[in-house]
Amino acid sequence: MKFYNNGYLIKGLFRKEFSSTIEGYRGVGSYVSWPLDYFDDDISKALEQEANDKFFCFENLLWLIPEKNYIIRYIDHCKEINIEPLIMQIDTPRKSRLPIEQLNVIEVLGYDCITSVNVSYLDLEPQVFKKLFHKTYSKLNCNYLFDSTDDVFDFLNNYNKLLSNGIDLEQGNNPIPAMLSIVNV
Repeated sequence: MKFYNNGYLIKGLFRKEFSSTIEGYRGVGSYVSWPLDYFDDDISKALEQEANDKFFCFENLLWLIPEKNYIIRYIDHCKEINIEPLIMQIDTPRKSRLPIEQLNVIEVLGYDCITSVNVSYLDLEPQVFKKLFHKTYSKLNCNYLFDSTDDVFDFLNNYNKLLSNGIDLEQGNNPIPAMLSIVNV
């Protein structure tokens, strides 16, 4: 299966009510996506509005940014207001809007199973994961992600079987595999 760089996600290295609390998990559900959304200063509001108008207004379920210049401005402002940022590259089988410039990958984290930039099917408490997905749980890497797409699809097949047997695990609609990497500008 071919994967395409769908763009970049900026995470603020702090947690809010919907952030994962699983130790070691580094998927899309970890920390806060688009952290300036939580701040009311004029620059934060302007950057968030620009993203909404320019990038997120299209059918882009994942809310990713394709432009290096915007990412640099966003990160610079994060640092000005004491937010430690992290840039995550999201590659999926979807050949949607591709980035104008490729950023430098500094670490490949693994494969997640996502429905948005905040929701991961892998963001399950370890006890629940071990109990319900014992075969695939052992395949998680140190980032609490998979190392192959085959493992993601095995997980999704088991997930769907559990749902059809009446076990309530709903995380969102239309999950897709996503290769996650940390990048820098």
